[in-house]
Amino acid sequence: MSSTPRWLRVIAVPGMLLVGVGIAVQSRVNGQLGEELGTGLLAPVVTAMFTFCVGVVITSLVIAASPRQRRNFAHFRRSLGMHALPWRFIWGGALGTLFVLGQATAVGPLGLAVFTMAVVLGQTAGGAAADRVGLGPGGPQPLSVPRIIAAATALAAVVLAGVGRLGSGGDASTTVVTTLLIFTVGVGVGTAIQQALNGRVGAVAGPYVAAWLNTAVGSVVLICALGAALLLPHDFGAWPTQWWLYTGGPLGVSFIAASALLVRVHGVLVLMLCTIAGQMAAAWAIAVAESGGVPWTTHVATTLVILGVGIAVLARRRVV
Repeated sequence: MSSTPRWLRVIAVPGMLLVGVGIAVQSRVNGQLGEELGTGLLAPVVTAMFTFCVGVVITSLVIAASPRQRRNFAHFRRSLGMHALPWRFIWGGALGTLFVLGQATAVGPLGLAVFTMAVVLGQTAGGAAADRVGLGPGGPQPLSVPRIIAAATALAAVVLAGVGRLGSGGDASTTVVTTLLIFTVGVGVGTAIQQALNGRVGAVAGPYVAAWLNTAVGSVVLICALGAALLLPHDFGAWPTQWWLYTGGPLGVSFIAASALLVRVHGVLVLMLCTIAGQMAAAWAIAVAESGGVPWTTHVATTLVILGVGIAVLARRRVV
C-alpha cells in the first residue's frame, strides 16, 4: 500500500466516511421495513432477501452493460478455476446476510444509535483480527495502538449506550436488550470479515464484481433460510407504501463496492475506523432528527466513539 498515490490516500478518507453514512442509513431503512412486515423470523429474512436480490439485479446489469466489467468477471472466473483466488474468499455475502438480518431484527428494540455502537464494537474487533491474520488485501498487520484505542472506546460506548437504553423505559426487557447487543456485536465482527473478503475479491476482479458476488451468495443463503422461516410461527403484514423503505438494496451495493475498492488503499483497520465515524455521526443525526429525545448516554457514547476513532487514526499515522 506504500506505492498508493498520496492524492488517492487523501480522497479515500471522505469516501470511507460516506461508506459509514450509507451503512447507517441502510440500517434505518431495513429496520423500519422489517418492523412494517411483521413479527417472527420471516419478516427479517424477507427484508434481507429483498435487499440482496435487488443488489444482484443492479450489479448484474452493471456488469452486463460494461465491457470492462465483463472482462473483470471473466478474470474472476478464471482466477477461481486456477485457484489464484481461493474459494474461501467468496463467502463474504453469507456474513453480509447476518448484518441485514440484524438490521431488521435489532434496530427496532435497540434503537439505531445503540445498534450502530454494538456493530462498531464488533467491527473494531473483527477488523483487528482480519488484519492480524491477513484476510484483507494488505496482508498480515500486527496489533497496534490504534486497534487498542478503537476497541476500548467502542467497548466503553456500547456499555454506556446499553445502560442508557435499559434506563430509558423502553418495551424491551433486560434479557432481550442484552441478547440483541451480543448478537449485534457478532454481526459487526462478521461485517469486518466480510469487508476483508470483499477486498480480496475486489483486488482480483474490481469492486463491482465483488459487490455482485456478495449479493449473489447472500441471496442464495437467504432463499434457503426463507424455507425454514416459513415453518416457524410468524405474522407477516402487507408491504408498506413508503418508497424509501425499498432503497436498502441500492445502498448496500454502493457501500459494498466502495469498501471493496477503498480497503485496498488504507487496509481493513482504517476502513473500519472511518466507516465507524461515518456510521456514528449519521446514526446520531437520524436519531436526534426523528425523536429529539435521545438519552444523554447516547450523546456521550457517540462523542466517545468519534473521539476514539480520531485518536486512533492519529496514533496510526505516528506509528506507520
